[in-house]
Amino acid sequence: MPADANREIVRDAHPSRGWSAELDVLTVRILPRGALFISPDHLEDLDSSMNFQPARLVAALALGLSAPAFATTIEATFTRNEHAGAYSATLSNIQYAAGSTGDPLPSFSQVICIDYGNGFPSSDTTRTYTLHTDATGLIAHPDAGARATDLFNYVVDRYYDSAVVHGSTADDTGFQFNKVLWEIATDFNGSSDSLSAGSGWIYADYLPLYDAIVNDLSTNFSTIAVGYRSSAYTVSFLDDQDGYYQSMMMLTPVAAVPEPETYALLLGGLGLLGAVARRRQAQPQG
Repeated sequence: MPADANREIVRDAHPSRGWSAELDVLTVRILPRGALFISPDHLEDLDSSMNFQPARLVAALALGLSAPAFATTIEATFTRNEHAGAYSATLSNIQYAAGSTGDPLPSFSQVICIDYGNGFPSSDTTRTYTLHTDATGLIAHPDAGARATDLFNYVVDRYYDSAVVHGSTADDTGFQFNKVLWEIATDFNGSSDSLSAGSGWIYADYLPLYDAIVNDLSTNFSTIAVGYRSSAYTVSFLDDQDGYYQSMMMLTPVAAVPEPETYALLLGGLGLLGAVARRRQAQPQG
């Protein structure tokens, strides 16, 4: 084999194909549902003269075992929205596809495009998606997926309701919000330096909201907590099984948790009702 046969490990984390790594003359693949497949490409090359390093096989397996869990598949009715120019939609009738199970699904959710360049459904339709809990498999720099997921949640918390759901006096407010999501998905590589309103594939210096949000991310990058999650929405990610169409971020409102004062009032009211009932039972019957 040539001296440079020790290729860099190539990872493929697409959920429908499983995880794979190529090294020397072996292909190591961890299939969906956990099956392990190791294939020598050229058995005749497996001799003492081959520059094969067993440690690299161990490393490949370790990478595979630490790869993101394979996501489940859902089906839903896709209905386009007109939220201040955003590429957004409502999903309804959300259910697991045959063969997939998991936690209870919401009956409906809002989705917004994070995939710059692919198609956005032009009409209401039924779509099939692979559901992800983070953005790792759907962005240009997968190694930055965990941190990108933090940023998506941060942006949703601070800007989504005002920019997209409620709109504004500017018709393109939702579109500017979309461009921020595209900035994270396309340009962000794990460094705050990659978040710039005036560079990369996604940029538009003339859009004030876009500039403001990107500058917020860049300036406050170090203070956004690792593992940051939105307090208002459960943020998840959808990979359309038709590769022509865009990946989506799905936003499901978080059910409100009563404040301690609410519980205190409830318990107080129940106690009062109990006292009244006991008093009535204690009164002599006329």
